[in-house]
Amino acid sequence: VKVIQVLTVLLGMAEQRHQSITYQMQEILFILQGDRELTPLPPPINRSFDELSEEHAYSWTRFTVSELRLLYVHLRMPEYITMPPRYKTFTGEEALIISLSKCASGEPWTQMGPAKFGGDPREFSLLFRWFINHVFSCFYNRISGRSLEIWKDYIPSFRRAFCNRLNRPPTEDELALDEDLNIEDFLDLDPEFFRIFAVIDATDFRTTRTGSGPMPDGSRRLHAFEIQREFYSRYFRAHGLKYLTVHLPNGITAAVFGSRLSDNDNGVFNMSGLVPYLIEILDPIPGLN
Repeated sequence: VKVIQVLTVLLGMAEQRHQSITYQMQEILFILQGDRELTPLPPPINRSFDELSEEHAYSWTRFTVSELRLLYVHLRMPEYITMPPRYKTFTGEEALIISLSKCASGEPWTQMGPAKFGGDPREFSLLFRWFINHVFSCFYNRISGRSLEIWKDYIPSFRRAFCNRLNRPPTEDELALDEDLNIEDFLDLDPEFFRIFAVIDATDFRTTRTGSGPMPDGSRRLHAFEIQREFYSRYFRAHGLKYLTVHLPNGITAAVFGSRLSDNDNGVFNMSGLVPYLIEILDPIPGLN
């Protein structure tokens, strides 16, 4: 009986000590609800075409207000967008202005949001993702597959634009950029045999390691090493992507072909199938078989 009484006392003391330590840990590690100071968010600003000044429009989005209004129509922006999971509603003008500002500057949301647009910057990431998916779904056919055929009838005018520019002397701005250039540096090309109508460029950009991180159950991601090795370039010592673009003199990107950073420019050019495709759609040079 005495042993049972002693054990009961010891268990009670241990329980009391456990409760005391638990309370102290809560005081140290957690912020009580009453002690939490909520920082008020700034009100939404500069989220419509009427609010946005010409200076802010061009410096933030690289477009004027009138150009943004045209983009709003041509990009088929909806009037309202509801974003789950909180079902926050944005206007189409908000989505266009905020997303273009992100594309132009690349600033983090915490830096760009409160200073430029107010509100909660945590809501912008889902809105930006919606904008990218919207543009991709509506217009990817304009830069993929046989998209160059859209501009086939304009190729002669593109050639004349290149030829006329190369046949003219350099401008004052070009002379200021290149010290080796002089006013007599121009060509005398025959427009009849001039064939250049676009500029091809291979661009690379770095990414994080593809396929990294565990699965939701904590196990290693299947084929993670093989995926990372495919996108790793020993030359750049980084993981990433590379894409081939065809740029027209009217400022439009006519075609895009994506690949891995580990592929060189010639390899991407060959894999794109651009050469046989151009032979198929372009007219032969006059006077040549």
